[in-house]
Amino acid sequence: MTIVIIIQFNFVTSSPVIQRLTVISLQESGRTFLHCRRDDALATVLLKRLLLYYIEQFELSDKDFLCSYCCTGRPTNYHLAMDSIVGDRVVHPILNIRSFGHLHIDERGKIGGALRLDGSGQYASLGRHRDSCLGNLDLCRHGLLLAGWIRPGTLRDGMDLVSTGANGIQLRYHGGRTRATALTSTHVWTTRTDAVRPDRWHFVEVDWSEESGLALYVDNRLVARASRPIVRPTDRSVSASPDQEQFYVGRGDGTMSNSRYGNMTVDEVEYWFGSRDYLLAFDYIQRGSACF
Repeated sequence: MTIVIIIQFNFVTSSPVIQRLTVISLQESGRTFLHCRRDDALATVLLKRLLLYYIEQFELSDKDFLCSYCCTGRPTNYHLAMDSIVGDRVVHPILNIRSFGHLHIDERGKIGGALRLDGSGQYASLGRHRDSCLGNLDLCRHGLLLAGWIRPGTLRDGMDLVSTGANGIQLRYHGGRTRATALTSTHVWTTRTDAVRPDRWHFVEVDWSEESGLALYVDNRLVARASRPIVRPTDRSVSASPDQEQFYVGRGDGTMSNSRYGNMTVDEVEYWFGSRDYLLAFDYIQRGSACF
């Protein structure tokens, strides 16, 4: 019998399927022959929620599976401070972020300046990122976390907040609630909340992984979750339009007939190539004690 010690955070399931694992050590016949290189980072959280599983050896024959949780370094992340616009570009050291509709910086942002969108055709585009997790969930092997400060203005039905790509994250106001959608090439997860209110700052986090599904956090509180997806209907004869492939802030991808431009102020946006639980476990992000 092979014994595996595994840690998992925020474990929620009604089935024996293990949804998110971090292998610490692998033991057989009293000998440990595989160690996770992250033991030091995990030491501070081992007592918070430690789950032990006994798994048959044949289930662990895939070394890629083990390495995907043990050998991963710091995930890629992009931080958008939203502090400055020069010409038609939102200043960023790496990304080419174009602004449309004469955007301006509100100096009364949550932290420094913030990007102000008035809902009348103003939006920003980070461009097309089909070949990266930034714009294609099919390539987000360890999930993703999209987080940032949002202060909505008047919330109107069909108002788009974010659209990251044809296989991406969509955040929009629909039916009196904020709706988050995650799309891969084969599946769709959708969840909704009424926790986002106009004229106040909210810290909104959209967390997704293929194993755990889609979760929506508002002000460090889990407000909605969709663990099981539906099959995404596709027409393979029709390719995604250029608008659908863009990463937009303040507009949608052009596929919804009732779309409205976003009326909101946006600040300190982060996009991580890793799930929220993973980032918390290794101290890449910090949240309040309520996260555990």
